[in-house]
Amino acid sequence: MNPSAINELRQSYLLKLYELSGGDINEAVEEETLLAALGIEEAEGNKVYSYLIKKGLIDGHTFGTLVITDRGVDEAERIMQYQKGQVLEKLYKLASGRIEMVSVADLAQSLGLSFDETYDDLRYWEDRRLVELSRDVDREYETVKLTKPGLDAIERPDNGGSSGHHSVTYNMNIGTNYGGAQQGGQGNTQNITLTHTNNPDFDRALTSIVELIRASNLPADEKQELEGEVASVNKLALREPAPGLLDRAKSRMDLVRIGLQGADLLMKAGPHLETAWEFLKHKFGG
Repeated sequence: MNPSAINELRQSYLLKLYELSGGDINEAVEEETLLAALGIEEAEGNKVYSYLIKKGLIDGHTFGTLVITDRGVDEAERIMQYQKGQVLEKLYKLASGRIEMVSVADLAQSLGLSFDETYDDLRYWEDRRLVELSRDVDREYETVKLTKPGLDAIERPDNGGSSGHHSVTYNMNIGTNYGGAQQGGQGNTQNITLTHTNNPDFDRALTSIVELIRASNLPADEKQELEGEVASVNKLALREPAPGLLDRAKSRMDLVRIGLQGADLLMKAGPHLETAWEFLKHKFGG
């Protein structure tokens, strides 16, 4: 098996464990169930298992079962967000940088993904108003196009702070709580908690972004998701500098920026995004 195929299998193994466990580090999954879902033999699975164990992404639970670790959850989510970004960028290329309809089947084939995987990712971007699906009765003929905000997100990625294309990534722990917010209607309350860093300007920037999200006309579930992404930026900022964290910070900021752009909040949030990004670049070596 070539290196690319090996890496792809490792990613598939981790993503499937994430899916079967629901991203819960306490949810043990039968190894037999995991291997069956992947369609691989035990010998092949053991090689991947050993590699992911050494990397701290999974752990043995009891005999014949395994669990995903905190680090594994972060990596699985990084992979999924990167794949979502690839779908958006491939659509841009197939449409020659224009707002033109592209076959979902052709898009899936060019990405090496199944139709359903590609469609799910497109629904993710459609919810953020960056693409528009044709909604054909026969899904075989389903098409999709970028919206104006979607085109802008790819062609002007520097608007609002971070630079580069959208992969997307990570989060982590500790500190003193400085803000909690309830969101949603009666019977649907979500607490979003931010944590103090050692930089008051960064803390105020994130708080301002969250306030803009809450004051927007976005549906409650989209507000909750976008606030969660801001909270992930906050958690990442609490980590000690380490290789790769600058890229993760950029990717997470890109996701926040794209969500704000889809909600027409980017202009107001721009200065706060810039402040947050400058802090992250300084901390992680940009």
